[in-house]
Amino acid sequence: MLRLLILIGVNIFYINLYGQTIKIEDIPKGYRIKTPTKTFHYLNEKPDTSNYGKIATLKGSSSILGKKKITELFNSFWSKANYAGANSYIIEKISINDENDLQIEMSIYYLNKFELDIDKKLNTKNTIYVFGDIDKKKVKTKIILLNDKRTELIPYNYIEHENQVGETTTVSIGGLLGSKVWIKWKDQKESTFLSANSFNIGPYNDIDNIGLSINSGRFYPMNESFGKYLTCVLDKWIEKQKLIEPEK
Repeated sequence: MLRLLILIGVNIFYINLYGQTIKIEDIPKGYRIKTPTKTFHYLNEKPDTSNYGKIATLKGSSSILGKKKITELFNSFWSKANYAGANSYIIEKISINDENDLQIEMSIYYLNKFELDIDKKLNTKNTIYVFGDIDKKKVKTKIILLNDKRTELIPYNYIEHENQVGETTTVSIGGLLGSKVWIKWKDQKESTFLSANSFNIGPYNDIDNIGLSINSGRFYPMNESFGKYLTCVLDKWIEKQKLIEPEK
């Protein structure tokens, strides 16, 4: 059954269930939710909007310091997008100020299964992302072995590795009592996102099962939607640190 979307004027802020502040703009007048949504896909390119317009622009802010803040902001976007009838997003702008406040602007859309399948074909394939420590109170460099090569996993950074045809990549952490993951190359295999932190992703805890055997909880899988969001945020953070470093 169709539900009339409650229109609130432009420039009004919503406080969502996670305590984050999100600003919603550009909802078409009289827009009705056609399909209940629960998913929140990262889009590789802007959809063809000749037959429909984007649903809205979302703007939100929080501190970048601490995994809880970063995930709460993402979950807030997800929740608000679903409420507006959207199931996908594109990040339009990211900025981080001197107080380490993160500001994100994104466009949200509703795409049908056929349109989503087309966009998913543009996803990076056979690529492995491993994220470093993200915690407000304690962050430290972790040592992992990537294909048995000692590699430093720096806080608020990530490692990106592309599997070659026929290759099996091993990622391990914590020595003999730690975790070891084997990731095989497969034709059109979706990318793998791993972290040294656990995350409570999504208002519905809807984390994709990526089929990895993880031993002692030292590696945590995340779904691609959040993984892509996190790479965008951390890329901006890394860029900011590079600008600051010469001043030290």
